[in-house]
Amino acid sequence: MAPSRDMTRKLSVICAITRTHQPDMRRLVEDTNIPETTVKRIIKALRDDYNMDIAFVRDSASAPAFAQAGKRGRYGYYAIYQWGLFSKEEVTRACADLPRGPN
Repeated sequence: MAPSRDMTRKLSVICAITRTHQPDMRRLVEDTNIPETTVKRIIKALRDDYNMDIAFVRDSASAPAFAQAGKRGRYGYYAIYQWGLFSKEEVTRACADLPRGPN
């Protein structure tokens, strides 16, 4: 039985975060071919429904000067710190079978 479209999209976002070094939102959208608002909704669902610890890590080192001056912005990347209900090993195997950019 094939996974639902919703589950495929969730897996796609998880895979994009794990495949890419310090992925920002722009990169997640590009890698998954999923709209930004949907990616944000998926990340929230993964946190809330699957107890994953997906953090947005602020990266002032790569931000312009105004961000380095302490102003908040969209500069940073996503990282998975806890896998919640998922097994990292199982997800890694599933990512190997998942093509990049599903809708």
